[in-house]
Amino acid sequence: MEPKRLPEAKKIMRDISFFFNPYGAGEIDGRQIGEFLQAKLNPTAGYQDDICIYVKCQPPECLPEHSYVNIVDGVGLIGWLLRHPRVGVIATSKTAQEYLIEVLDRDVQFIPEHHCNCERDKRTREEITTVGMIGNIKGFDCDLEYAKKRFNDIGMKFIWKSNYSNRFDVINFYKKIDIQINWRPHVSGVHAKLHNPLKLANAASFGIPTVSYPEENYVKEFSGYFLAPDKIEDLFDEVTILKNRPEYHQAYSELLLKKAEQYHIENVTKLYRQLQEDL
Repeated sequence: MEPKRLPEAKKIMRDISFFFNPYGAGEIDGRQIGEFLQAKLNPTAGYQDDICIYVKCQPPECLPEHSYVNIVDGVGLIGWLLRHPRVGVIATSKTAQEYLIEVLDRDVQFIPEHHCNCERDKRTREEITTVGMIGNIKGFDCDLEYAKKRFNDIGMKFIWKSNYSNRFDVINFYKKIDIQINWRPHVSGVHAKLHNPLKLANAASFGIPTVSYPEENYVKEFSGYFLAPDKIEDLFDEVTILKNRPEYHQAYSELLLKKAEQYHIENVTKLYRQLQEDL
C-alpha cells in the first residue's frame, strides 16, 4: 500500500513595499510601478516581512530581511551597497547590471524602467515634419539654435522639452514629434554605465525612430533599433533620410512598436512579481 501523500504547503506570497522620493526615478520606478502592482507606497509600518524596494535612495540601517536597492543611476549608492553585501540590487539597464555584478561581486537583478505609454496610445500624425529632444538641455551636446537652423533648412521643425512634471507631459511631447534625437557623447565613466535606454523605449512605444550618439546602454539593448551616427553632422544627415524616405520611417516605426512591448509596464511588473516567486 502506497503511503498517503501529504498536501503540498501553499507558498506564501510576500507583499511588496516601495520606498522612494517624489521625483524622477521615484515617480517611475516607485509610484507608477507600485500603483500598478497595488503595492504599499512609502509605508511607515507593517512592511517588515515584505519585499522592500528602495528606489534610488539609501535604506535605513535596520532594514527588512528581503530588501533591494533599485540603484537606477545613483552612483553615490555604490559605496553603501559595498558595505551592505546582503542587500539585493536592481539595475535598470544591461550595462548597469554587468558593471554592478563585477564591482559588487554578487547577483544583480535586471528590471528595466517601463516606458511612458502605458495606454499604448498611437501617434496619428502622417507627415514627417517635427524632430524633438527631451531631457536636460545640458545633456544635449550641440547648440540648440544651430540644430534648429539645420533642421529648418531641411524643412523640419525642431522642438525640445526640459521641464515636465508627470507622465502625461512626456506623452504629449512624443505625440508632437516624428523623429527623436539625442546626443550625449560627453557622458562617460560610471554614470554612463548606470544609464538606461528609457528615452529610446519611450519613443519606440509611439513608433518614433531615434537618431542618437551610440551610448553603450543604447547599443546593448537597442542595437538595430535606432540610427547611431558617430558624428554630429551625420545626425543631421540621418534625420534628412528619415524625412525624405517615408517608407524607411514607416519600417522603423513598425519594428519599434514591437520592441517597445518589452518595456511596457505590464511586462516590467512581471519581473517584480518574479522576486516574490523566487523567495
